[in-house]
Amino acid sequence: MSLNVTRAPSDTIVTLSEARTQCRITSTAHDGLLLRLIDAASSYIETLTGLALTDRGIEYSTNTESSLDPIEIPVKPIISVDSVTYTDPNGTPQSMTADVDYYADIGGSASRLCPAPVWPTTNGSPVAITVAMTAGYQSIADGSTGACPEALRHAVLVMVKDLFDNGASGVSGTQYNEVSYTVEALVSPYRRRYA
Repeated sequence: MSLNVTRAPSDTIVTLSEARTQCRITSTAHDGLLLRLIDAASSYIETLTGLALTDRGIEYSTNTESSLDPIEIPVKPIISVDSVTYTDPNGTPQSMTADVDYYADIGGSASRLCPAPVWPTTNGSPVAITVAMTAGYQSIADGSTGACPEALRHAVLVMVKDLFDNGASGVSGTQYNEVSYTVEALVSPYRRRYA
């Protein structure tokens, strides 16, 4: 399996202005730091939840155990499935057609692609089937109903303030070492559940 971002998010989950307000900052002197803290907090929450907080292009490559198995997409929400390709037994890339070769079930609690009626024969590689998609919540600027839940946006702001107040000493790469109870409470209903 392989999951890659093919188009970076064009927006952040919270605005710089919101972060300044949360941190009680009135100047733009700390904007560079705030942007890094927004990225770190967002990345941490995405890791906990399996959610893409902002829209981006994603490519997921996998294969199936059998020709009848659905392909479970490990990130959500999915805005659209843009293309599905596979590598045939001769090593030649082939395109698949929605509602003819597969059905996309992307609106529920689990996102998956189901074969119609079976997946084609591939070259057997563990990454023979590639799904290109747009994933994430819609931009906060467009005001659509697909906006990120407020609890997750607020969790990002709480983390940004905590990291800013503590000199970002809790940031190690994209890891946040000490999660406040407030952040835990806000994120808990959205946490990724493992079977």
